[in-house]
Amino acid sequence: MINVLWVDDNAFDENGNPTSLFNTVTDRGDDAGIFVQAYQNYDEALDALKSEPHKWNAIILDICDERAGHGETEDEFSEIYSEIEKFQVRNNQPEPYIFVYSGSDRFSTKEQQSIIRKRDYAKRVYVKGSVPELKEMFADIKKIVEVSPYHKIQQKYHDIFSSVESWEKENIEILWKIIVSVENGKSDPSLLNDMRKLLEGEILRPFEDLDVFPFLPRDFTLNNESTYISMNKKIPVFIQRAFHSLSAITNDGSHGKKTTTTSADILSGKAPYLLYSCMFELFNVIIWQNNLFSGKTDDEIKRLLENPDWKKK
Repeated sequence: MINVLWVDDNAFDENGNPTSLFNTVTDRGDDAGIFVQAYQNYDEALDALKSEPHKWNAIILDICDERAGHGETEDEFSEIYSEIEKFQVRNNQPEPYIFVYSGSDRFSTKEQQSIIRKRDYAKRVYVKGSVPELKEMFADIKKIVEVSPYHKIQQKYHDIFSSVESWEKENIEILWKIIVSVENGKSDPSLLNDMRKLLEGEILRPFEDLDVFPFLPRDFTLNNESTYISMNKKIPVFIQRAFHSLSAITNDGSHGKKTTTTSADILSGKAPYLLYSCMFELFNVIIWQNNLFSGKTDDEIKRLLENPDWKKK
């Protein structure tokens, strides 16, 4: 699914209810396989973009959005356009791709449209109220987004992103950083520390909350917990081995210190696929944990993890 932000003061009425324009745009988006999140306010749209910088593939702006900004409507349009461009530069990414969708008669001719900022891939200002124009805009969005490296990652690892939807946004961004860096072939040992953060946080914290580990709270460490998991015969062997491997490697490579053997081997090229293998082990753990917790009560999960070889202190 392609995710698009849309800013338009006519998407909602004065009471905050969706308008017929909202229904038309979102329905046509659904038909094209595009999820459209509507906002009346530029600031809210920018906050949504910044909080999940890799989620949004495109943004649709209205030129004359009276309720979206704080001053002259065309000035506000230029300001948000500039803010999005700065965001793209800061994050070193082409997304969100910027499209302009306006119903103003002043921008209905090519000469007048020429003064409005727009990218080559967007062709022109798309005319609001015309269903054929709306369809063409969504077709153009799909055309450019489907060749985007970020969208390819979204599609390639759709099962992973579906499994972490309940994670804190900060940790989803850490996961994004890991995937983008590894996919781009970066030899960055600090990614091991990022993987360790996810293991200690989003992945192991739910087990601690269930109180299934045979250790006192002060002993909740990645090493202790991965030891328990790696020796629990009720847990699949590939997950046992993944925890054991990830715990040892991320501990040695933690913080990306160049003095550790693991970090040095990554930087020197002696272990060119180590970050790949660690990432895929992490993926196996994420999907296993998600399947374990999905649709089960705490007692059901505990029974699945009960290990007679361990006795709680």
